[in-house]
Amino acid sequence: MSFGDDEPPGTFDLCPPPHGAVLNRHDDCCFGEAQHSIPQTGMSRDQAMRRTESDVRRALLNLGANGSFRLEIDETAPVHMISHHAVNVILSELNGLSAP
Repeated sequence: MSFGDDEPPGTFDLCPPPHGAVLNRHDDCCFGEAQHSIPQTGMSRDQAMRRTESDVRRALLNLGANGSFRLEIDETAPVHMISHHAVNVILSELNGLSAP
């Protein structure tokens, strides 16, 4: 699940919306720990996800954005779902607060 995607491409104002993604550690479908391959990536899932977070920030900076991107690993969702925790993270980010 991602948030902050409602701006047209290439449109950045003085206070761009937050961008980020929430990935479930225990997702049984996509981007979960079970789908990660250490031999293929050469790093743990957490290392790979943090590398991706850093790469997205760098790409945003290269596009002229402020590089604001946050990746949240949801430890509470037991399967492929949007948990209450994820909803709280997204609402906090959109309201300019730090996530719980």
